Amino acid sequence: MSLLSRLLCFTLLLVLVATGPVSRLATHRLNLDPFGLLAKSRGQTSPASGIGSRDTNAKRFAAGLPPLPPARKSRTRRILAPRSSPIPVASGQLGLRYDNGQALATDVVTMTLLDIGLPYYVAQWTNSGSSSPAYIGFAAYNDDRGYATTGTYNFASLNGLPWLNDNLTPAQSPSDPTILYETAVWTYDPTTRSLTAHWVNGDGTEPPEQPYLYTPTQGDQQVGITGDFPYLQNFVEGAGTLEKINFFLK
Repeated sequence: MSLLSRLLCFTLLLVLVATGPVSRLATHRLNLDPFGLLAKSRGQTSPASGIGSRDTNAKRFAAGLPPLPPARKSRTRRILAPRSSPIPVASGQLGLRYDNGQALATDVVTMTLLDIGLPYYVAQWTNSGSSSPAYIGFAAYNDDRGYATTGTYNFASLNGLPWLNDNLTPAQSPSDPTILYETAVWTYDPTTRSLTAHWVNGDGTEPPEQPYLYTPTQGDQQVGITGDFPYLQNFVEGAGTLEKINFFLK
């Protein structure tokens, strides 16, 4: 991989979820607003970049950020009519663990899984500190590379969201047309308390979603899901390491 490719890779992945120092024993500080969607909805500057979506690519490059992807309209379509009254399913803290079962120490993120009448649950973020409802879902670039699939390095990052998307397919962020988001993304096993994340593409297809922890050679660790772990792992080679993780409810 060329130096330019590595630099582009590094700047691209910096917009993902930031955590603490590189250590399996350290507390991983989760930035649950990597795309700045919560901040923008409250009229604040995005903590992820400090640069809004209207800035030119020249300004973004100067700030070490990736170029803006071209805006695309979401192909959101209603799958099922949502419930008028969500049904609570389970509550607890969001947990992360490696494939070998070792748990990661993270900031406390408390959430309640809600059944809104779709095949996947919504996670309401109950200790978000906001007076308005917030949700734990995923956000991804709405770009011309297509939606999450195999054979690409596309990814979606864990994100606190100030809006409820009552569809299974992506919705366009009201505060940033370059970003898509989904909130009905979780399935839950009450026996093991395991959580499985799902991303459904605009055409209704669903790629295999693999949660990962990315540790760059410099900078913060990040968490997200990808439809092709080996492809993304090869893409970041030389710029950092990618490890498989899993979600669970503490």
